[in-house]
Amino acid sequence: VLAVLLYAFYASGLLSVWLYAIQVGNESQTIYSTRFFTPIFYFVEMVLPYPDQHPISPLLYTLGLAGLALLAYRRKPSDKFLLVWFFVVFAVFTLIPNRQWRYVTMLFPVLAISAAELFYFGYHTAQHAWRSTKTSLIQRRLAKTFSVALVAVMLLGLAFSCVDAYSWAGKSQTQVPIQHAADYISTNSSGNHSTIVLCACNLFNRDMVWFYLNRDSASQIPVYQYPKLAADAFEPDFRLTDFSSYCKVNGTAYVPLYEYSELQYYNSTLTASALYEKLDSAHQFELAATYGTAPNRIFVFSFNSTVN
Repeated sequence: VLAVLLYAFYASGLLSVWLYAIQVGNESQTIYSTRFFTPIFYFVEMVLPYPDQHPISPLLYTLGLAGLALLAYRRKPSDKFLLVWFFVVFAVFTLIPNRQWRYVTMLFPVLAISAAELFYFGYHTAQHAWRSTKTSLIQRRLAKTFSVALVAVMLLGLAFSCVDAYSWAGKSQTQVPIQHAADYISTNSSGNHSTIVLCACNLFNRDMVWFYLNRDSASQIPVYQYPKLAADAFEPDFRLTDFSSYCKVNGTAYVPLYEYSELQYYNSTLTASALYEKLDSAHQFELAATYGTAPNRIFVFSFNSTVN
């Protein structure tokens, strides 16, 4: 059974995708993966991947890390399990050259549990102190003050996390009309004419178009992307003459281009609007369809190899 599953992964191309995800960065390492000192990369990345958005509230994240220290101090069997969970995942993904905060989301439950353990330990200790007849009046008052402060910190961290998550979801809820573009390409393509995704990015790339083309049944349309590397992580090298030759060699029928605001491609002044102008001015390319509304649109250009 294992051999059959491994062969299925290999035949579907998922194995090569996984290997690429692990190995990318060895020769063409992205700047993103080296923003922070490697051993502490994920300690910062998990909470501060962006200037104004946080996967975890910084306050709750601090409590979670402090909770890990408590687990290491107590060393109960359950504590050891959580510590192994955290540091094994942390070490494995730190060793992989390609790093993103999303890769270690499986650590978030550990941090949530450790923060809860710290809260329970602190509150239970303070409660025992203010109820004990052996402590002085001042100590009991300090214990109650500490308990109130601890609850306030937890509620503040929770409120900040909810507000941050709500604003993040509101900003990043982008509906990219890939399905509509893929349906158009599938309906109007003939033979084995290929499709080339121009300047792929995180929200629109070859694999996404391939998925929708093959969603209902296997498609004979080959899908490529140009340049081969994502334009939002690697500087795109675009020359219209080279791209036209690439389309000719691959028998291309359609070229989808994704426009998302006026964002410039990585380390470049080139934008999707500038690419649109270049293709629109070329005789070989003609705008065939547009899906979505500005500034979130997919332009589908047709390519005619017989036109010079």
